[in-house]
Amino acid sequence: MFAVHPVGVEWWASWWDPNCTVPIQGFNFQFLNQNPAAWDHWRTTQAGTDDPNAGIHDRSENHATEPDGLGFRVHVPVLTTPVTPDTWTEVKALFR
Repeated sequence: MFAVHPVGVEWWASWWDPNCTVPIQGFNFQFLNQNPAAWDHWRTTQAGTDDPNAGIHDRSENHATEPDGLGFRVHVPVLTTPVTPDTWTEVKALFR
């Protein structure tokens, strides 16, 4: 499943399988994005939900010695307009 959703005051893009609590690994997620982008942090969880704070398995902060884009931070869209699920319809998950 995929959703763009608020968690507190932050917006998150989440991929999860409610029937599987094994974290997604070995994937490269890409967005088609015409807006500016910035580096930001990521998390993998094993909770089977869209909650990025539940069952944290790994996070970008654990990879601070690795370069941006190769373990530490990921490139994300900068919000220039309010986010709705419609604005993220062209999402690709590419196997690394």
